[in-house]
Amino acid sequence: MTTPKEFDIKGTFTMGFIVWIAIISFSMGILYAKIMDHTSQITKAREYTTQEVDGLRADWERDRKEQDRRLEILENR
Repeated sequence: MTTPKEFDIKGTFTMGFIVWIAIISFSMGILYAKIMDHTSQITKAREYTTQEVDGLRADWERDRKEQDRRLEILENR
């Protein structure tokens, strides 16, 4: 049979343990959110870089076609 004092010690330990678990869980949630945000930023940077490279490639192809067309005009003169 538990006395009120023993119950108080067990209750304090249990509450402390629950608070400790809550703090750890909250900290892990914040860490997870930061990791996901960082991953999201990396993905956005990769997409932006891909778009820039595709744009540069399109510009280069357009300029190359224009140069080929001008060369053809000069050769036909």
